[in-house]
Amino acid sequence: MPILSELRCTETGATYLEKWHSRKEGRTCMLLVPSTPMAIAQYLSGGTSLLKLLTEPNDDAGFLVELQSNRPRYRTTRFIPRITRITNVVVSQLDNLPDADVMHDETLRGANFYTYQSEGLAKGDS
Repeated sequence: MPILSELRCTETGATYLEKWHSRKEGRTCMLLVPSTPMAIAQYLSGGTSLLKLLTEPNDDAGFLVELQSNRPRYRTTRFIPRITRITNVVVSQLDNLPDADVMHDETLRGANFYTYQSEGLAKGDS
């Protein structure tokens, strides 16, 4: 599971970031925050911290999405998590947030990092 993912709404074009937040008793909580392509580009270029990326473009508002782990009985069955709760949150008041000085680290991207460009999906660094 990626630590941070960019999601785009196909109907409105709105941009969101999804960040792993916590796991407890078979439930995973993901932080979902509105963002902008410009804010994401600033983070990826080292111009802003992860904490600012999660709090500033969205006026410190977000959602905690709780997912129930329903492990499939058979390995061939696809695992699809079930959303059990969505809560409005003030992001800066949550636990498990990154320190204010945590910046993007390109060495953690790995071989499967993708960036979106105007021509479509491009594999590798932009």
